[in-house]
Amino acid sequence: MSSSDRDQLLRRLCPGDRSESWLQHYERVRIPGSCQWFLDDPKTKGWLQNDIPSLLWLHGPSATGKTFLCSRLFEHIKERNDDAAAFVEFTNSHKQHNKADFYHALTSVFRQLVSRLPSKSGVWKELIALEDTPYPDDDEFSKLLHLVASEFDKVFIVFDNANSVTEVALRDLMLSLNPSDSGSNFRVVFASQNACPSGFSVSHQVFEIHLRANDEDVEVYTIQALITVSHRDFSTAHDTLLQNMVQVSDGLFLPIPPWSAGTPTPELLASLDKLVNSSREAPTSERINVFCKEAVRQITTSQWKDMVFCILYHIINAFEAGYTFTMPMALEALDVWQISHDEKDFSTSEVLLGCHGLIYYGEDDESMRITSPLLGEYLKRVVFDIDYDKRSIAGFMRYLSSDSFAQGAAKSSAPLRERLQKHRYLWFAAQMLGPSLQTAIPDTFVDDFIRLSSRNGSIESYLQAAEAWPFESQASYDELEEDQERWGVFTPGYGPFHLAAHLVAPKFLIDALVARGEDLEARDSDGRTALHLAAEIDMENSTLQALIEAGSNVLAEDNLGNTPLSYAVVEGSVESVKALLAHGADASALDEETLEQCGQDNPDIATYLRELGIDVPVDADSDMEE
Repeated sequence: MSSSDRDQLLRRLCPGDRSESWLQHYERVRIPGSCQWFLDDPKTKGWLQNDIPSLLWLHGPSATGKTFLCSRLFEHIKERNDDAAAFVEFTNSHKQHNKADFYHALTSVFRQLVSRLPSKSGVWKELIALEDTPYPDDDEFSKLLHLVASEFDKVFIVFDNANSVTEVALRDLMLSLNPSDSGSNFRVVFASQNACPSGFSVSHQVFEIHLRANDEDVEVYTIQALITVSHRDFSTAHDTLLQNMVQVSDGLFLPIPPWSAGTPTPELLASLDKLVNSSREAPTSERINVFCKEAVRQITTSQWKDMVFCILYHIINAFEAGYTFTMPMALEALDVWQISHDEKDFSTSEVLLGCHGLIYYGEDDESMRITSPLLGEYLKRVVFDIDYDKRSIAGFMRYLSSDSFAQGAAKSSAPLRERLQKHRYLWFAAQMLGPSLQTAIPDTFVDDFIRLSSRNGSIESYLQAAEAWPFESQASYDELEEDQERWGVFTPGYGPFHLAAHLVAPKFLIDALVARGEDLEARDSDGRTALHLAAEIDMENSTLQALIEAGSNVLAEDNLGNTPLSYAVVEGSVESVKALLAHGADASALDEETLEQCGQDNPDIATYLRELGIDVPVDADSDMEE
């Protein structure tokens, strides 16, 4: 098989797969010599060799070493020639409530295992011959996954950061991988802050480990962190201080403050000793705070203060949203936040210098991650208050309003790719704007919104970028766009009121647009008014109420004859339906197709409509489940 055929197949199996980025990150975080205690444990050796139990569940609070251990375990498995391993990192926003929530992860696992097939394996030919790529909800996918796995002695799947797994999801996943107690070679590792779901652990055999940072690992970690921040060798001497550090850590990998590289060694050691002594008798939560406060103090007193906090804020928010933040995005973010160094733009080397000891940076994929989850949690809780959120939103809107995007949306896939490659912050600003507005509204919001909505080109550039694939890397973006072009997914023709409804804008913005004389009944290319869009909002909906109070026509029909009520009964909330009906909407005009979809997708509204005497069909699938 040619390398091009191989690469084409892998792209089809899981377009935009992030496994290479995950693995590169886990190589960066791996500390040489750490976690050997785990591999030497007889129970671990037995689990690696035997078939039962097939599940290893690692759990413990944040910063107890789960990721370090997963990284070391993965490295160990790769050294076993007859075995294969796949790795998936979940984000905090990814919940695993049922098996379907594992589907994308399983496509990544499939791609990773196929990429490890011997070049002479006969499975390649069978995979190449596939006309359509199966998805995990198809029996054909399971057959192919087990076929690929049969080429190896054992297959290990590592799921890291799996903090929201239900018993049902875990049971169905394990059953699909190992249909019987014997005869399957899948071995599964979960790393979670929570224990294995109790119902599963009662009915199935599980090798479960409650983790705390190993003392030897804490010592190695501390030495490595001190070397990173000081650029000096701490591998010898200072035994007493290191032992005290291990004692204070009490099973956690505490954040090492980013002292300046120019700090004299005696001063650095004295500072660390002071931290250790001041937190020795404190409860665990206060020990964490002591080290985090010192880390923040070091940032605050450095010449890079504003730059570092801007970068860390973005890294944390991107990860929370399920994205990877990269250096090109960081450099543009600093410009958006109007942060410069001696009136010049920051360079990559200056960012890395200012953030030394605080982030992991991948030169291969330019990704940026915070080194300490404890520091990240502290920053979110204590430092990054609502003023940071407001500054971020104002920056998004100022950036999206710039002349660079005023010419309108790209006309095809290629120019959109060129735009996103040139402006790496664009997709992130566009996709984060709406969710961010649910947490804070800057004082300049009305002016910022009017600037953004004053040019149709700016509106459509924003909408296109908000629907585009994330441009986290050129390779992942190209794979995703090749699989499904998204340059034309947005709806053209939005006016200011449409954009306001799209962003779930507050009443005072609607009032401001009315006062400016904007057209309340303007139509987009589908013939929808802003009220049609507001009717789809499925949360607290002051936008819809404000549009109604401003005089928006509740009986307006789009190009297909649908009214705002048609949208609300399928996508919206009971409160929105009630508001529309109270202002003249006609429930009797809802067609059969709309009512059937309401019964399938929105049972609460279906129940309410039945109480009004509307004949809403009962969803057969829902009725069977009950």
